[in-house]
Amino acid sequence: MNCSRFVLALLFITVLVTGCVGGGDVEITTLPPSDTPSPYPFEEQNMFFGLTMLSMHSNPIDMAIVEDLGISWVSLQPHVPWFAIEAEPGVYDWSDLDSEVSWLQSMGIDITMVLSPAMNAFGEKREILENLLLEKMATTQYTDPTSALISLMRDDHVSIEYELYPHGDSLTDFADFISIAVERYDGDGIDDMPGLSYAVRNWHFIEEYPMPGWPDVDTYIEALKAVHGAIKGADPKAQVIIPGLAGNYGRMFAFVDGYIEDDEAGVWGGIKFRREVLLLHPFIRQEKEGYEQILSQCDYYDIVDIHLYEPKETFLEGKLAWLHDRMEEYNCRKPIWVCEGGGPFKNAPGDDSPQGDTYFGFWTPKENAEFVIKLFVMSAANGVERQRWGLRATEGGYWHGPWEVMSLLESDWSRKPSYYTYKLLCEEIGGFNSIKEVGKDNLKIYECNVDGAIKYIVWDREGDVFMPHDLSEILGSGQYAITYIITELEGGEPIITPTDIVSSSAIPLGITPIIIEKN
Repeated sequence: MNCSRFVLALLFITVLVTGCVGGGDVEITTLPPSDTPSPYPFEEQNMFFGLTMLSMHSNPIDMAIVEDLGISWVSLQPHVPWFAIEAEPGVYDWSDLDSEVSWLQSMGIDITMVLSPAMNAFGEKREILENLLLEKMATTQYTDPTSALISLMRDDHVSIEYELYPHGDSLTDFADFISIAVERYDGDGIDDMPGLSYAVRNWHFIEEYPMPGWPDVDTYIEALKAVHGAIKGADPKAQVIIPGLAGNYGRMFAFVDGYIEDDEAGVWGGIKFRREVLLLHPFIRQEKEGYEQILSQCDYYDIVDIHLYEPKETFLEGKLAWLHDRMEEYNCRKPIWVCEGGGPFKNAPGDDSPQGDTYFGFWTPKENAEFVIKLFVMSAANGVERQRWGLRATEGGYWHGPWEVMSLLESDWSRKPSYYTYKLLCEEIGGFNSIKEVGKDNLKIYECNVDGAIKYIVWDREGDVFMPHDLSEILGSGQYAITYIITELEGGEPIITPTDIVSSSAIPLGITPIIIEKN
């Protein structure tokens, strides 16, 4: 291997596997490995609250954050880069992936192995790809191979041009690789990773739909069937996750089918389209039919992923209702996870990133904190079993603009108001038994059962300022304690509003959610 190829392979392993976003040299700390893996410890547990992504290079900072928030799982991590692990046919280097799995398991959290991008090349094609990546990094703002690879796949379509998607003989090779990978992390004591603490169960085959780098849906479904067989053959208890439906595509699909009343769901590229126009648009119809074709393959997956990046909260319930009905139509009663999501999905003030739509305006830290509560609670009430929020954004990468608001931390790792609100939400309803909506019209009222204790999370969609509302018909009579969320900081510290005690006939409601409990 020449110098550039050696460096590139190292970069691939470092960035794709660890999700590194910088942070200096910090000693990595893990628990001592055990000789025999323990049983999978997450059966029958509430695993709702998660994060994306943690970085070994900011250890022990991230370890402290996981403990502070009490999160139970991480999505979009680790990546399993076939390209980097099997650089030569039949020769595998698992060292970096093993290190990340060991580090994540030392914190006692469940992980999600991402088989994306599912591509590899040997010989001349590999050298061509390496040169394309080096050129992309040298001529663009992308500072890491992951971002360069995403650009090559999404913008330059090199995967299709060089047929770097699993098909034909390469699909057989890919399935063989997946089988070996699952066996390594299944915790059965046979050919396991040294020091594996417990089984890895979650295998996400392609992170998102639409799927850059794939020529058509039929090719993906052919690969899905082979990957499903490889995963289940190695570990029958493993779970296969299909691509997460992208937020704006899910919004369009639900809107054209009449599941979202808000006509701003028809906004695309800064223009508001009527439902009837989008329904007949060939691109929307093609993408919708493609996703529904994947969704109908019930025998070849275990979990449905939908990405809830929302510029407005009014879109979320319709998207989930649409997804539930499509699954029912195909007799696919599968768990729904949100492996990516957050909001408000808007650009930062003054940022015209094409990833966001300036039609919806710009985000604020206050609205970001409000969305933490709204998206988590609305998702749980509408059948989502796991949800996540981004821990930090990357600098100099492919994703920017609205992804900044997905992060609970600033670029200097100081905490945003959304971090403290996330922590408050986990403390108040973590491990909840059930969440259901009991409000009506613009009053969003969610009843949360937490081990028999009943708490309510409430807001008024049209309340610009807090105004008293009589909720005694729903809550009953009596006094209620009000906990306010964190929407502002002072000197980097959260501004905490003291708890109020008020009558159920005079609950102060506005667009900012509050948490109330019988006093």
